[in-house]
Amino acid sequence: MLTAGFSYKFVHEDMLRFLRGQQQNSSNITINGIDDVIINPSKGTNTRYIELLAKEATRVAGKDNFVFGVNSRGVFEKIVELGFTQDGSCNFLTVLRAKS
Repeated sequence: MLTAGFSYKFVHEDMLRFLRGQQQNSSNITINGIDDVIINPSKGTNTRYIELLAKEATRVAGKDNFVFGVNSRGVFEKIVELGFTQDGSCNFLTVLRAKS
């Protein structure tokens, strides 16, 4: 159950395409299983997709929101390179926010 004032949206669409249509600094974003399902960073595949997805995720999350999830190391590493920092309070979930 969601707390009053919060909303969510599940979308069956490519994540990069969806994020490109969202407003800047508008949403928290969850990224789960991108490395395991779509991208294999150890083989160097889809590196351009990782870069574009990280750029859009940081734009949409902005300074007021989070990017969080699991099993998406390649994307999270790029998001950190773009100026976000990892919240150290979680050991199983990666939580990133814009540096203050």
